[in-house]
Amino acid sequence: MSTAQGTALKSAPIGAGHRARRGRPVVPPYRSGWQAYGGVSLEGSGFLGGLQRTEERVATLAPRAAARDAEVVRPLSKLPNSSIGLYDPSFERDACGVGFVAELSGDYKRETVNDAIEMLERMAHRGACGCEKNTGDGAGIMVALPHDFFKEVTKDAGFELPPPGDYAVGMFFMPTDEKRREKGKAEFKKVAESLGHVILGWRPVPTDNSDLGESALETEPVIEQVFVTKSSRSEAEFEQQLYILRRLSIISVRASLNIKRGGERDFYMCSLSSRTIVYKGQLKPCQLKGYYYADLGQENFMSYMALVNTKL
Repeated sequence: MSTAQGTALKSAPIGAGHRARRGRPVVPPYRSGWQAYGGVSLEGSGFLGGLQRTEERVATLAPRAAARDAEVVRPLSKLPNSSIGLYDPSFERDACGVGFVAELSGDYKRETVNDAIEMLERMAHRGACGCEKNTGDGAGIMVALPHDFFKEVTKDAGFELPPPGDYAVGMFFMPTDEKRREKGKAEFKKVAESLGHVILGWRPVPTDNSDLGESALETEPVIEQVFVTKSSRSEAEFEQQLYILRRLSIISVRASLNIKRGGERDFYMCSLSSRTIVYKGQLKPCQLKGYYYADLGQENFMSYMALVNTKL
């Protein structure tokens, strides 16, 4: 380095030497608002400066918006190629189909479930299919616990339910092998009772797989529901108790069934809650609407809200 260069760097502001060595212009680290923002003063003004008129702000943003829109190419779409109002085509992405229906009064109604399933079917274009036309990538629905429905069907299963809020329902995908299935259920019961919960009973969920593709049939599990009470040993909120039960039981069941990471997982808990329940599977939306789950077709299966999803 020459003496002149060394003198120039020593006299430059802190941090400027690094930029100078890279061939960049040496600029003072502290500049007024007017200098730092290209002549737009931010001193004593609002977000973009009171001295810059609205027309000027729009003019500075227009070239960037035009360049962004020029990159959007949609030869097979009827969507506009440029921004219109709040619509911006650059935000368009392929994604799963998600929909939500709610009854503002909070009343449980059959129409809520019907509308949600109909909406799910109309989002079939948002869901993927497998190698067979009748094998979907996944579809499901989450609803509020239909207490009146469960109150009736659990009587047929040999047990009765306490009032709403005093019990929870778990939705399980379980092994087709009966010995593994019973072993997993016994392990779940062991963990639940150790935490102070009482298992009221298990209920096989009726399904109709006559319209499923071969790929879906190969992995179709046995589906059952478990009904559990609040823990008598914990003062935690019920949903918090259930979260702890779910996490501990999953670890224990997987260990007892020797379910290893990356291996076959034939024991899965879809949901465990005192408020909601999930019905899902490797289905197409039309198969869920066609009532793969017989429960969804019952008139007394009602809810005040429903969240649906189809996977892409």
